[in-house]
Amino acid sequence: SLRRSLRKKYILQTSCLPCHSNRAQLPWYAPLPIAKQIIQENIKDGLRYFDFDEELFAAGKRPSEELLEEIYHEVEEGHMPPRSYLSLHWSARLKPDQKEAIYKWVHEELGAISSSADD
Repeated sequence: SLRRSLRKKYILQTSCLPCHSNRAQLPWYAPLPIAKQIIQENIKDGLRYFDFDEELFAAGKRPSEELLEEIYHEVEEGHMPPRSYLSLHWSARLKPDQKEAIYKWVHEELGAISSSADD
């Protein structure tokens, strides 16, 4: 549904994309000296693991099963968003219902991968 799609987009934009995309909109305080260093390090680390723009949002591309399982695991274990990121971006902390939305999305995507493999 549109509502579910918008919710997923909001969760990803606030809690994932700032570190896993080169195109994320940074907060107003990103240029400040201490914040700048922390934010740049978060982005460098995030892009080292994966770039949502290339692996999730590229036109016509579905996320890989490995990427989906990694997202699920990192969220479930509480590793994402990382503490260093949360120290500057309090609103990015995932609430239980947001985690559930991510889990549901991952399961839906895995189901789509499975059904397309059956075709």
